[in-house]
Amino acid sequence: MKRVSAPLVALLFVVIIASLSQAGFAPPSAAGPLAGSADPLLLAPPAWGHPQTYGVSGTATLVVEYLPLLLRDSDMIVPPTDTPTVTPTPTLKPTPTLTPTATSTPTDTPSPTATDTPTVTPTPTDTSSPTPTDTATATPTASPTATPTETPTPSPTPQLVCWLGQVGGRTDDTQVALVDPPENEAYRAEVRFGKLATTNPPWSYANAVRFTGVAVPQGATVVSARLILRYKWHTGLPVNLNLYGEAADSSVTFSNNAVLAHDRARTQASLALQIDSDPVPAEWFDVPGLAPLVQEVIGRPGWAPYNPLSILFENGAETERYLEIWGYDWNPELAAKLEICYASYGEPLPTATATLTGQPPGPSPTPLPPGTPRPPTSTPLPGTPRPPTSTPIPPPPSNVRGTKQGLNWLYPSTVPAQAMANAGAKAVMDWGFAVNRANRAIDAGLVYYPVQWHCSQGENSVDEAAIRAFVNANPGRFKGLTWLAFNEPEWWYQAGCTEREMARAFHELDTVMRRGSNPIDPTAKLYCCGISHSGLFASMMGQFAAEYRGLYGQAPPIDGVHVHLYNGTSNRLNWCRLTGIVDGYRSWQQTQGWLANKPWVVSEWGVLGNTTENRFDIPGMVGNCTPGCTCDFMEKMWGVFEQRSYIKHHLWWLTYGDPAIPDGSQQWNVGSVFTDRYATQLSNPVGLFYKQLSTP
Repeated sequence: MKRVSAPLVALLFVVIIASLSQAGFAPPSAAGPLAGSADPLLLAPPAWGHPQTYGVSGTATLVVEYLPLLLRDSDMIVPPTDTPTVTPTPTLKPTPTLTPTATSTPTDTPSPTATDTPTVTPTPTDTSSPTPTDTATATPTASPTATPTETPTPSPTPQLVCWLGQVGGRTDDTQVALVDPPENEAYRAEVRFGKLATTNPPWSYANAVRFTGVAVPQGATVVSARLILRYKWHTGLPVNLNLYGEAADSSVTFSNNAVLAHDRARTQASLALQIDSDPVPAEWFDVPGLAPLVQEVIGRPGWAPYNPLSILFENGAETERYLEIWGYDWNPELAAKLEICYASYGEPLPTATATLTGQPPGPSPTPLPPGTPRPPTSTPLPGTPRPPTSTPIPPPPSNVRGTKQGLNWLYPSTVPAQAMANAGAKAVMDWGFAVNRANRAIDAGLVYYPVQWHCSQGENSVDEAAIRAFVNANPGRFKGLTWLAFNEPEWWYQAGCTEREMARAFHELDTVMRRGSNPIDPTAKLYCCGISHSGLFASMMGQFAAEYRGLYGQAPPIDGVHVHLYNGTSNRLNWCRLTGIVDGYRSWQQTQGWLANKPWVVSEWGVLGNTTENRFDIPGMVGNCTPGCTCDFMEKMWGVFEQRSYIKHHLWWLTYGDPAIPDGSQQWNVGSVFTDRYATQLSNPVGLFYKQLSTP
């Protein structure tokens, strides 16, 4: 491959700038979205021309701009054919004159060879008048008229086209634990790069991210390419990685039955990456310099526009640490992005779902709650609740004060139970069961809800000895409690169970607690099943019951329902939508004989936002906002819960979440009731408003 030399680049830049100036184009004064890139060699294309707004959806958005020919040696691959040098042609004036006139001819597109650019020298036109000849008459001879020569048409000015795409599915990002045999972990909430050194032997990871609808023509000249990743945390720096493109015309997903990431064919081109400085927590960071990798993939003879493309990662030398980014399964909006900018000479792309600048992009999919759920093992049952299409009628009263409110007890070892009671809480849940915490809660006058968290091991998920020890530690207090079975079984990174595993685990819990030969507490109540995804509640509960009947010949003997209520991140403040979910659940429940009329505990509810990115949610939570479905979230939902007699308690997310802790639970800390993990004081305004709503 030939590359543009530095002296010629500078000269070509001057010539192109002159041409663009004559055409009425000039670079803007403000930098575009890529200004300030971490790559010192990156051209920062959107700082040139007039960029349109980038859009990210399940497909992609193209951005078209004028491209100055100031291309770097390291990232600009020039096609091997030379462009012939055009010699300027003199233009003849049709009217004779005595004064020579110079006419400048536009310079054609320069050749990428290191030759001097020819100087345009003014050439005199043919201006001589013919000498008259003596004849018998005095009639002068007419002057000859010169035929004009056509001016060469200059080559089209290249344009910069930037495509921006995002990981769009659960099996489009993955990590592979390189153990024996390798374990594909495509459904994790995060993607881990590097090595887990605390295991014996240490676990190394291979990784991949896949992008669909890549609207880049076959063989196009790639100017720049970069990954844009959402940082979660790390165990130490530096982390050394090697990046490759997958050498495939059309990359397939990273499902368990496909070739795993570490075994896929790689490009010859690679990028050695060392991450040696802290990314900003909860922010995006760039990995530039991927143009050679992408160039090799889109230069393959079998590549076609809109094919999928994958970037592969492997451990670099001496990496003993790891760094994590957020994956699609945590939040589709935070999944990895890829930007490719290439030089275009106006060649059209075939029609597809990508959008060109100036055309409105298609609608973005509504993000789900954090992550994407395990697909149900059965077809969703009729009556699955759907979000409301309008404001619920009648709306809850604005002056309701609560009697059912509680708290999710994060930091139970440092947040005093009495502080929660003083804030107005009536009940607590700590995602487990512990004698000390239960005693402290009951001493403070709170209802304590013990939790059977696990179910993924079926009957082996239930620790009979631990439950028996807990209840027997204080039978007078701990018998007759209401137990909550399972914590978000639809998410693999939570309880992560199939409906059959749920049935087996619930049967075991019921057996050891109430119906076995030596029951621990026949007076205990069992509520199920802690589902948080509104689209899966009916199908999972229905299939859970079907599996239980198939295994044990009867419906699950549950005493009530416990649910987690959240909107997705894009609808996080929409109390109208959340109210519709509550009523939709209940309507479906009443159609099920085994479940009808059973009471509820809303064991988690709140706003999926954090104080770093969503601090402006707080006015909408406490009512300092324009009235509507996204205003006064806390009080409106308080009223909903108070009005519905079947709801025993509703437990607000959360006591306190520390934004400095790289933990998925504490990511959503905008609803913290206290200012720190010691409950030193109520937060302002959320904690103060919680207490106000809790005061009769």
